[in-house]
Amino acid sequence: MYQPTDDHVVHGTREAFELLIQHIVDNPSRFDSMSTSRPLFEVAMSQFNVELSLDGFATYTEEIVADLFPGLRSNLLSHLINAHLHEHFIREHSVLAIIDPIPDTRLTLFRHQLTSLANAIAQCPSSPLAGSCPPGVSRCKPCNSASVLRYRALTNIPPNSYLLTAVPHPYTFLSYVHQKSSLEARFVRDSEREEWISSVTSGVVDKRTGGYQRIQILKEFINSESAIVLGGKLPSGIWQTWEELDLGGLDSALGFQIETLPEINERNSNSVTSESMAVMAKTKERVLSQASESGRDMVESWNLAWTELWYHLRALQRHRKSDHLDIVGSFSF
Repeated sequence: MYQPTDDHVVHGTREAFELLIQHIVDNPSRFDSMSTSRPLFEVAMSQFNVELSLDGFATYTEEIVADLFPGLRSNLLSHLINAHLHEHFIREHSVLAIIDPIPDTRLTLFRHQLTSLANAIAQCPSSPLAGSCPPGVSRCKPCNSASVLRYRALTNIPPNSYLLTAVPHPYTFLSYVHQKSSLEARFVRDSEREEWISSVTSGVVDKRTGGYQRIQILKEFINSESAIVLGGKLPSGIWQTWEELDLGGLDSALGFQIETLPEINERNSNSVTSESMAVMAKTKERVLSQASESGRDMVESWNLAWTELWYHLRALQRHRKSDHLDIVGSFSF
């Protein structure tokens, strides 16, 4: 364990934990006196090695809070902790990078949702003690809002960026851009193949590289907090499908709660017409339908790599949502 975290942070080998459990089982009477004033490590001091403070940990015990933040009301402690977490995130990620690979002015609808989310994350939070630093951090830079920037591809993105990416299904993309709720075979064949995939990986791989090889790079990046591509460290971030953009588990991904979450609603964009809304409603229904859809299936066959990436993200997204609900359920009383 570490100072001054007491027994809040404890780690060791499997054997060490087994010995501790056995010690408790063999000496039950010694642990009857355990309390907040006499925690586990004091009762079983011989079982622990106490090391110096661990960098990166902030402990908000009653004693520490009373010493560092004497004027703080107890009901505002959670607000202060969340503000410290949000401010730390912004210091670590000075750029919110929106991946927007297709330079088409007709894609306002796709950009609007992520832009609203990025702006909410980039803003410095309100704090009951503005300018205060977390415990264990004697000096911290004043919070400056992060920049929200757009990138066409995964190249030239600063390592300290945080990515926000919403990948549209190719059927959704083609339907919205061309305002067609029904796509004919000839139209699909005349469209650019794997356009989103090719654009987002432009400059990362050779232009002759096929779609399958391109999505392997994207999958490695998506599945890990950071990836090494062509010798450069790429930043982590949030990747979701555009059709099912979900903010429910956002606090788990970011490590803090956003004070005011934007409403993820296509109608919030002033540039979206009622005709566009009608097209998108039909398109989403077909994309998310469990039944076979000839138009969707045809577009997927024409864009195999793009489609595979979309379904990969959808599966990850649903798995994370299930895990988030399990965690929330575990702490519900």
